[in-house]
Amino acid sequence: MKQEISKSTQLTVALDHETNIRLEGSASAYGRSKRIEALFVLRAFYRLPTDKQNDILSPDNGLDKI
Repeated sequence: MKQEISKSTQLTVALDHETNIRLEGSASAYGRSKRIEALFVLRAFYRLPTDKQNDILSPDNGLDKI
């Protein structure tokens, strides 16, 4: 039997204060940890069409200042 190679990535980030507060609130509302909530958010982002991802990440949204 062929052994599967893990293709996961460990990610450590420091969130700005507002994002951290919102993530904590969202996680506690659904009874999840911040880590699991962040995983759901990241998965949802990558399930968006590429043009929507680009809109969210565009400099017009102010995300370049974070």
